[in-house]
Amino acid sequence: MHRSIGDVVLQPYITCEPEIVERQIESVDEFLVLASDGLWDVMDNDDVAKLVLRNSRDFINLGKLLCTEALMMGSTDNVTALVVDLK
Repeated sequence: MHRSIGDVVLQPYITCEPEIVERQIESVDEFLVLASDGLWDVMDNDDVAKLVLRNSRDFINLGKLLCTEALMMGSTDNVTALVVDLK
């Protein structure tokens, strides 16, 4: 919320600039994960990929599963996740 309203006191510690990574989607790519800091604070790309691959038959619930896992790992930030099936 502070990012959207521009809290001057917190400006040295937060930014409204998103972290963006551009990558060409290729035929070998199976899924895309869009998630908030709350997930990435406690899980890295490999952790997320392993969890998604282990549970890939249930794409409908993968976002919820990732959020639950992040909270169980101690995330204290907002946790949101969306998994897109690219196949």
